[in-house]
Amino acid sequence: MQRILGEIVVLVMAAVVSVAVLSPGVQVVIAGVRPSPGDTAFLILGMVYGMVAPIGYFLAETWWRRALVLMLATVAAATIVAASYLFETRQPLPALAGSGVASGRLSVVVEVARGARVAVGSGSDFAQAALLAERLALASAWVAAREAGGGGDAIGRVDRAWSALEGDLRANPVIAAAPFVARLVGEMRTRLRPAARRSREGWGETTLPSSLRPPLYQAP
Repeated sequence: MQRILGEIVVLVMAAVVSVAVLSPGVQVVIAGVRPSPGDTAFLILGMVYGMVAPIGYFLAETWWRRALVLMLATVAAATIVAASYLFETRQPLPALAGSGVASGRLSVVVEVARGARVAVGSGSDFAQAALLAERLALASAWVAAREAGGGGDAIGRVDRAWSALEGDLRANPVIAAAPFVARLVGEMRTRLRPAARRSREGWGETTLPSSLRPPLYQAP
C-alpha cells in the first residue's frame, strides 16, 4: 500500500514539475519570435530536463528514487541554465564559478586583458585583440570546466585548453594580432599556474609597437 501511494505521489509530482519546467519553453516556441537571453534559458531548461528526467524516472526502481531523480534533474538543469544565462549576458566569471571553477583564479583573464587594453590604448586595434583574448580564454575555460570532474581537474583542463589556444594563435599566419593575443593567453596561463611559469617555450614575436609594450608584455 505504501508503495502504491508513493508511486501516485511521485507521478503527480512529476506531472506538476514537468509542466512548470517545460511550459515556459513551449510558450517561447509558440511565440515564434527571436528569443531573448531569458527565453533561451527557458528553452535550455526544458531541453535538459526533458532529456534527463524521463530516463532517470523510468530507470529508477523505487518511488523515492524516482522522486530523487526528478529533483536532481531539475537542479542540474537549473544550474546549466544559470551558467548559460550568465554567459549570454556577458557575465562569464560568475558562470564559471557556478560550474565549480574558482572565479578568483580565473579573474586573471580579465586582469591581463584589461592591463593590455590600458597599455595599448582603448582606441587601438590591439585593444580589440586584448578583448578577443579575454573572450577566447573564458570560452575555452568554460568548455574545459564542463568536462572536468572537480575543481583541481578543472584548473588542469583549463591550463591545457589555454595551451592549445596559445599554440593555435602562435601558428596563425593570417591575423596580424594573433601573436599578441597568444602572448596574453600565455600570461594568463602563467598567472593561473605559477609553477608552470617557465615551462612554456617563450613568448614569440608580436607586431605590437615596442613603444607601447609595458614590461609585463615584453618578450624575455
